[in-house]
Amino acid sequence: MGQAFQMISGPTVNELLAEKENRVSRLLAGGKSNREIVEELHWTALTRAPSREELDSLLPGLDAAKDRRVELEDILWGLLNSKDFVFRR
Repeated sequence: MGQAFQMISGPTVNELLAEKENRVSRLLAGGKSNREIVEELHWTALTRAPSREELDSLLPGLDAAKDRRVELEDILWGLLNSKDFVFRR
C-alpha cells in the first residue's frame, strides 16, 4: 500500500516529472510532434504503442495546452500510475 500511495501522491514522482533535465525536456527540445512524444512516452512507460482511443483522448488536450510541458508531465504521471505500468513493472 505504501508504494501505491507514494506513486499516486508522493513527492518523489512529482519531483522527477518536474526535473529540468528529464525525458520530457529532451523530447520537447528534440522538436518532435505531440503525437511522436505521446507515442514515445507510451513505449517507454508501457512498452507498447498508444491505442487509437488513447491518442484521440490525449492529443486534443496536448494540442490546445498553453504549456506543453505541464500537459506532458500530466500525461506521463497518468501513464506511471496506470494499471498497465503498475502490473508490468
